[in-house]
Amino acid sequence: MKKRKRIVQIWILFFIGLAAFGTGSSTKANDGETEDNTNTYSYYLDSDTGCLTITGNGKMGNVGIDTKQKGYEFVPNRPWALTKAKAKKIKSVNIGEGITNIPSGAFAYLSDLKKIQIPDSVTSIGKYAFYKCKSLKTIQLSGYVSSIGAEAFYGCSKMKSISLGERLNSIGTRAFFGTKSLCSIKVDKANKNFVVKDDALYSKSKRVLYVYATGISGSAKILKTTVRIKSGAFANATIRKISIPPSVKVIESGAFYRCKKLKKVMFDKKSNCRTFLCYYKNYGNSVYKRLGTFEGCSSLVRFQAPRRLRSMGASAFAGCKKLKEVVLGKAFRYFLTDTGKKTKNRKKTSLKNVKVVSLS
Repeated sequence: MKKRKRIVQIWILFFIGLAAFGTGSSTKANDGETEDNTNTYSYYLDSDTGCLTITGNGKMGNVGIDTKQKGYEFVPNRPWALTKAKAKKIKSVNIGEGITNIPSGAFAYLSDLKKIQIPDSVTSIGKYAFYKCKSLKTIQLSGYVSSIGAEAFYGCSKMKSISLGERLNSIGTRAFFGTKSLCSIKVDKANKNFVVKDDALYSKSKRVLYVYATGISGSAKILKTTVRIKSGAFANATIRKISIPPSVKVIESGAFYRCKKLKKVMFDKKSNCRTFLCYYKNYGNSVYKRLGTFEGCSSLVRFQAPRRLRSMGASAFAGCKKLKEVVLGKAFRYFLTDTGKKTKNRKKTSLKNVKVVSLS
């Protein structure tokens, strides 16, 4: 009888120990590497070299982000960088063959990250994946990556070149916003959805302009087939003047955000541009964040809107300190507030201290 009780006790202790081992808790290896075993991947961080290695098969687990936080910024929730101190230690990332995705916010705020190796097995990059990785200089995606999430490379201010593969078919809003050092954009010739023309990334039809190589100074050209200029397309660009063809109908929020050297914006007499969008809904909650079309263009002195412009965001010219005069055409009807409501009250807009000339 005593012998049976002893056997039962041993088995109970064994299962308790097995359950504790299988929770995926972190452990310290002898060589200073941090290991974790969760879901379908494992990782370790070499404290000497700052190299984070991730291995496994299939999709990475829920490393994601906390979108319940109040305000505009989000909270990354990654086991390898739960604190700012840990994030600063990561200098390079090596993702092993077999991993099929880079989750939302996976490497966000890794300010010292300089190198990332992405295998052919990765097919998607989540939103905020490399958000504000300020030391990352190049990104080369394999031909198997089909989607890039919203703001995936937002604020990668030192990024100089981007290479996009054959199967890419989706790019999220402001995916490359604030890549102000960008001088080279390349797309695989076999790609059926995107193309590069005159240092800018377009849809294959050349109707939508996604991002311009903002590190190139001087003047920029926009194709005559362009209908829509996406949010942040020229953000932080060092261009001094821009000509917008008559085909353009919509200019999205922050399209020319902080183009501090921009002095002249020229619209064709036959311009079909109807609106300047100047707000966007923040991801994960109902908060609206202001982002004016020409916000922060501190060298603008005079602006003549296209004749058919019907509306513009109230924050369209926020931070344009030298702006003295804005000329609006007779088609103009109203301003859009940061929450998208219509108003005709100029005192509630970024033009309250600017001379506005309305053509009859």
